[in-house]
Amino acid sequence: MDIHLAKEQLSAWYCAINPFITVPTLTDNNQIWTDSRDILNLAAKNAADTWYDTDPYCCLT
Repeated sequence: MDIHLAKEQLSAWYCAINPFITVPTLTDNNQIWTDSRDILNLAAKNAADTWYDTDPYCCLT
């Protein structure tokens, strides 16, 4: 299933930030992340408790 129909990941600007031409890619403060797990961890850390509950027992019911 091709989910990247516009093929923007093949454009010159995208290749400049991610030479592996993989999706996803996130840039922030001159840092580049290309691993979805790292991107989700970064989002969770920046959103604190509002996005991801820090209580490990919150969802065990």
